Amino acid sequence: MPVTSSMTSSRAALRSVTPGTYVDCATCNARIGYSAKTRPNQVIANVYSDGKWNRVEHYHEECYYRSGSPYGEPAPGR
Repeated sequence: MPVTSSMTSSRAALRSVTPGTYVDCATCNARIGYSAKTRPNQVIANVYSDGKWNRVEHYHEECYYRSGSPYGEPAPGR
């Protein structure tokens, strides 16, 4: 598969929080947790540095927007 610019630049995606999720928010450092009643979303960002993948950051949906959407508008969930 050819490498495109979208594959080498940081980007974000909006996803449902799934049962068993065990990550902390990059903004508030609180646990991102699943809830069957509220069905929360999270933003997952693939972060690239100098054109190479560096890390994944997870955010509560509201924390991502409150922090100014550092990796752009998140792509809609699946």
